[in-house]
Amino acid sequence: MPRKPEKIIEPIDADFDDVTKALVTTSVESKIANEGFEKIIHIGELELGDAVVPCYVTETKKRLLSARRMQVALGVTNPTTKSGNQAPGTRLDRFLGQKSLKPLFFMISERTLLEPVRAKYGDQVITGYQAELLPELCEVMLHGRREGLLATERQKTIAAQCEVILPSLAKLGIIALVDEATGYLEAAEREKNEYRELFKEFIRKDAKQYESEFPDELYDVFYKIYGYERISKGRRPLFFAQVTKKYVYDPLAYSNGVILEMLDEKNPMEITVSGKKRRKYKLFQFLEDIGTSALRKHLWKLIGIGEAARNKQEFDRNFDRVFGKQILLPFPYPDEE
Repeated sequence: MPRKPEKIIEPIDADFDDVTKALVTTSVESKIANEGFEKIIHIGELELGDAVVPCYVTETKKRLLSARRMQVALGVTNPTTKSGNQAPGTRLDRFLGQKSLKPLFFMISERTLLEPVRAKYGDQVITGYQAELLPELCEVMLHGRREGLLATERQKTIAAQCEVILPSLAKLGIIALVDEATGYLEAAEREKNEYRELFKEFIRKDAKQYESEFPDELYDVFYKIYGYERISKGRRPLFFAQVTKKYVYDPLAYSNGVILEMLDEKNPMEITVSGKKRRKYKLFQFLEDIGTSALRKHLWKLIGIGEAARNKQEFDRNFDRVFGKQILLPFPYPDEE
């Protein structure tokens, strides 16, 4: 009996790592973890005192200030490398690590603000700090000067520079300044309008007949993570309405709040005769079939996360992994069938 011809799989002319990278897609966060760089999507410049400081907005919405120019604005001089070239931001990094200033730096709201961020704009590598650090740093240095906690002339010089810089930050918040300088707000507004167009098919013109869409298991999760005891099925804590917005409607179909905004427009809050605020319909009554399908999938994912979580911190951490850190997809909801 003749043998059947064997199917020959052609060899792939590539390394194993290259093949796996081509097959597996990664999120923005995992790319940063693998490559060590944020991706810059908007750039601009800020005038702070006598210095012009480049500023950036990254793909993960971090607002950054150039470390090299930030230290110039603060009066922190930079050491040179053996080749005679300045190492970007190294002096500022050392300054933020000074032991004598640790009591002051403990007043900074988040420890991560003191850590440099590496980012790329095209092929150019940028070292920067999150913009929120600058006003807080200025405030703690001026506090240190008032309390006599600055030990060196250099520290006192930096405090004097902080006094020059703070008025520049007082007119607007540092985030607003960076957004204005980089043009990020205009781009974000354009993007938001594009998202609204994308999700138009999710929203009905008129409210459909009421049918319950929220399983009791979802409220079991909310009671569990907030430490409340369920007294009756019908009556729930009023703040659950905000919890539902946060965990259900805001991230629904990875829309980053766009669907919620459109539902709010269709079904706004109204003042009742008794003076209370309430909606005429449930928000989900304005979802088309595709939107209702996405809602159901979302709710059961949420229930799964909640049932596996031991506390709210664990729930939030896992929620962020599934919903909160996603890039907006090119199609509203991935096919999961």
